[in-house]
Amino acid sequence: MIAGVALMVSFSGCKKKENIDPTPNPTTNTNYTSFSFPDSYGVMVAIKSVSYQEVLGIVIPVYLNTATAAFLSTPGASTFVDAGSVTVNSEPMTRNANNSYVYDKLTTLLNFGDVAWTVSGANGIPAFNYTDNNSWPAFGGYNSLPATISKATGLTVALGNNVDNADSVYLIVASNDGKFVISRVGGNASEVTITAADLSSVSVGGGMLQVVPWRYQKEDFDSKDIYFVLESVYSKTSITIN
Repeated sequence: MIAGVALMVSFSGCKKKENIDPTPNPTTNTNYTSFSFPDSYGVMVAIKSVSYQEVLGIVIPVYLNTATAAFLSTPGASTFVDAGSVTVNSEPMTRNANNSYVYDKLTTLLNFGDVAWTVSGANGIPAFNYTDNNSWPAFGGYNSLPATISKATGLTVALGNNVDNADSVYLIVASNDGKFVISRVGGNASEVTITAADLSSVSVGGGMLQVVPWRYQKEDFDSKDIYFVLESVYSKTSITIN
């Protein structure tokens, strides 16, 4: 499970803590956590994921790149619209029943350096091409992440010099039964914390810990603001929550 990949669409029924700094930054609402830009007609997210798994005492990184996108007829609308065909690095994305888009061809892996988007346009969304050549956000503190998390004491992860090129950072703790908690800080924060009270919503047992730095760029196409997000997901699997 790579929960961070779902951040663009939504998380339902979770308890979260927000520490939003600096401004302006995308915000989240009380019902789910997602990228929420009040003036947006669309959000396009490229995602680099690395999951660290231990096999026979050896830590093995597993890489997966994917992408998601969604478009609105007007900022703040509650439903997505069909914007025509969408590609990422010349690869077609699949449009879901709710008109969100996802890259799901796991047999053809995306190679992310620059991210080239193409939208054919429909339902008020203009046709456009855009290449995101910003530096990718990164987290270099994986080796300091704990293998065991205590619900009684909470969790603090050092950021500071471990994070580069990020506007915001999510810290996610998920138990194997699907319950999770999220804390968010600005990309210049020295640390991110999930308190004992926040951790009360996850279950004891196995789980996963994620650090998710991300950044965004706003572009105007025919007077409609489209946001482009670069998100990096670092997952430590098989942790213990007690």
